[in-house]
Amino acid sequence: MRRRAILEAAKEVFLEKGFEASRMEDIAERCELGKGTIYFYFRSKEELYLALLQEGVNELFERIEKKLEEEGEPEEVLKRVGEEFWNFYEDNKAFFRLFVFGRRKVSFIPEEVLQSNVERGRKYLQRFSNLLKKGIEEGSFKKDDPWRLAVLCWAIMIGALFLYDDDIHRGMIRLESRELKEAVLEFCLRGLKG
Repeated sequence: MRRRAILEAAKEVFLEKGFEASRMEDIAERCELGKGTIYFYFRSKEELYLALLQEGVNELFERIEKKLEEEGEPEEVLKRVGEEFWNFYEDNKAFFRLFVFGRRKVSFIPEEVLQSNVERGRKYLQRFSNLLKKGIEEGSFKKDDPWRLAVLCWAIMIGALFLYDDDIHRGMIRLESRELKEAVLEFCLRGLKG
C-alpha cells in the first residue's frame, strides 16, 4: 500500500514539476510519508521513474495481448486493439504524458531496459502486421506491405492521442475522446480496405 502511494505521488510530482526539478522530498510530502520511508522502497527518483515506466509498459502490453488473443475476423480484432490502446490512454494519461509525449532520452535508463521495451513493442507491432497480412490474404484489406500498414495505423493513433492530449489542439479539433477514437479507427479501416 505504501509502495503504491509512493508511485502515485511520484507520478503527480513528475507531471507537475518535471523529472529534473522533482525531489524525493516533494514525493514524500505529497504522499505524507517520511523521506526515509520513501528511500526504504526506492533508492532514488530514477528508480521511481523506472518503476513507473515498467508498470505502464507492462499494463499496456497485457491489455493489448488480451485483445490480440480474442477470436474474430482481422477487422474486428484490429478495432478491438485500437479501442484498447485508446482506452489505456484514457485510463493512464500520466503514463503517456511522462513516457510517450514528454519522453526524452534519459541517461539513467539501463540499455537492457530500453532494448527490452523496444523489442516488446516491435513484437506487438509484428503481431499487428501479421493480423493485417491475414486480412490481406483473406481479401478484407487491400494488397500492401502489412508492416508498413501497421506502422502507419500506429502513427495515426499516437498522433491523434498527442493532439487530443494537448489543451490547445483539443480545442481546435472540437471532438470528444470517443468521437476522435471512432474517427481514427474508421479512417484506418477505410484506408486498409482501399
